[in-house]
Amino acid sequence: MLNKIFMKNIFKKVTLIIKDVLIILANERLTFANKVNLLFNYIKVRILLFLDGRIINVKKLRFLGFTVDIVSMNEFFILVQEIFIREVYYFNFNIDNPVIFDAGSNIGMSVLYFKYLYPNSFIYAFEPSPKTFEILQYNTSENNLKNVELFNVGLSDIKSNADFFVKESMSLANTLVVEERREGEMIEVRVDCLSHYIESEIDILKLDVQLSEYKVLHDLDISGKLNFINTIHMEIHYLPEYKDNEMSSILSILEKNNFIYHMELNEIKSDNFATYTLKAFKK
Repeated sequence: MLNKIFMKNIFKKVTLIIKDVLIILANERLTFANKVNLLFNYIKVRILLFLDGRIINVKKLRFLGFTVDIVSMNEFFILVQEIFIREVYYFNFNIDNPVIFDAGSNIGMSVLYFKYLYPNSFIYAFEPSPKTFEILQYNTSENNLKNVELFNVGLSDIKSNADFFVKESMSLANTLVVEERREGEMIEVRVDCLSHYIESEIDILKLDVQLSEYKVLHDLDISGKLNFINTIHMEIHYLPEYKDNEMSSILSILEKNNFIYHMELNEIKSDNFATYTLKAFKK
């Protein structure tokens, strides 16, 4: 029985690796050299993920020429797979210096990805967790990233202090929402309205704020600042018992402000917690 479970897990992991490799090889945007480089770095991360906790404890590594401080290898792999392999935040502009607002930057993998795509971009990155923000600061300064401004603040539709739930080994699960705290430790953080930071045109808003999507969009809507934004890439988190982040309300704001959008289901967990990827563009 144990051997059967073991072989099933091995088969599942091998299948996922093959799927990721095929995604890299099928990426028509990448040159052959870039595919080889990304594939080499992906395999290195996979090996370190296996060795971590068994032979070594990985706290820092090199990835695609960047030095990256991490929370855990498991979390780092999730970010690599989502951001660099599947490229959920990929966008194509005719300019080489787009203005990017990164709401929910975590340790900065999305910032590194945007700089990987557009080295001359201007990035404004927001992260509420003090510990995660320290890693974000390190990953930005250690890689000498230019034109990146960091804000240690959570985003909502009011300016205040708020309870924030953090999970030490999985910073991706940090949230302002009590219904989704999932055994997190509670701390107090500063929250603010994103509209307070917008003064001119934004090429892309990347939004990953763990059940605060409606509040952020609501602030941008009533302040008129959605008119400054051309493209939105966001992850929508849906929890049935949490009524302040209903899908219909989020989509209604986008439609009201003349955005067209495409949405895909990412995952539904056993407790009906679901995540969706949404890309919206001004008409």
